[in-house]
Amino acid sequence: MNDETKMEIKKQMEYYLSDLNLETDEFFHKIISEQKDGYLDLEYILQCNKVKKAGWDKNMIIESIKDSDQVELNSDKTKIRRVGNKPLPELNEKKLLNKKRYREKKGDKISPIILIFTSDKDCEIKWHTIESKYKSLNPTLSIIYTRFKTNEGHFGIIPTGANSKEGEKNEINFIKEFDLDGIKFNVKLCEGKDLEKFLEENQSHLDLCVNKEREKRIKKKNKTNLDIPVKLGNEVYNDIAKIKEKIRKMMSQVKDELIILNDDETKFIKDLVQFHPEKEIKEKINDVPFIGVGKIDPHQYTKGFFGLDDKKEKLFEFLVHKCPEKILIEDRKKNKDNK
Repeated sequence: MNDETKMEIKKQMEYYLSDLNLETDEFFHKIISEQKDGYLDLEYILQCNKVKKAGWDKNMIIESIKDSDQVELNSDKTKIRRVGNKPLPELNEKKLLNKKRYREKKGDKISPIILIFTSDKDCEIKWHTIESKYKSLNPTLSIIYTRFKTNEGHFGIIPTGANSKEGEKNEINFIKEFDLDGIKFNVKLCEGKDLEKFLEENQSHLDLCVNKEREKRIKKKNKTNLDIPVKLGNEVYNDIAKIKEKIRKMMSQVKDELIILNDDETKFIKDLVQFHPEKEIKEKINDVPFIGVGKIDPHQYTKGFFGLDDKKEKLFEFLVHKCPEKILIEDRKKNKDNK
């Protein structure tokens, strides 16, 4: 291993455990915050895409960070941490949200399959009339592009609820013949030279339609308003953002001491936890007389909630960050079922 590779590995390891990364890396942040000594097992590092792609192994990492003044290994050289168990930065909610949105936008690849359709005679039927007819015949497909002129046209289609893949083109089912106003249309997959000609003439228009579909999907993913309002505590909420804001306000009270929630906040959290993914937490929360909010570990910044007994002493700890997402998922499911 040459010096250049060593420097690259060292720089990457220091980045993984830097404030810049850990304020938006929920996975590493959670694992490290759960360890009193602040160590992260090197096995987690070895699973990172960049590390696997570069082919770096454990020995290469150990050798590369020997002289680092930012990260260090445990005595067994199986774990890594910030030098001196430096406290973790708080997760930056704003940056985290922007990061998630960027990933959604970047990862939301839409590759429409192009169908070519022809009429048995020339006609002046509008493209949206043809699209409407074909949609009614193919409820499992989403048509994001339609063009028609005189006796030939094209559909850009994708399976509903999924992105099409190159290897699955021939598995997409679509109606191959249909009639409209006494005119017969034949539909087939557009490929080979026909596809090359179509893209040469219509690529810019197709890209425009694809971008509109992508924006529509991103908007749907980032949706925070609820179709069916939910009551938490003494208030009714129709926006997930408002629920998260209330949670943040409770947690912002925490400095060093445990904060005991008032009656309204306690009822809010108890109702919210009914959407918790862990059944055990749901059951426990109903029996506690008090709820507190504070640091999960006195030596770390991670904050959470605690079920307290009648003496206001800690019984168990729990997090609620997944509850708002569960509310939104259930709301979407109910809305879909009602349609």
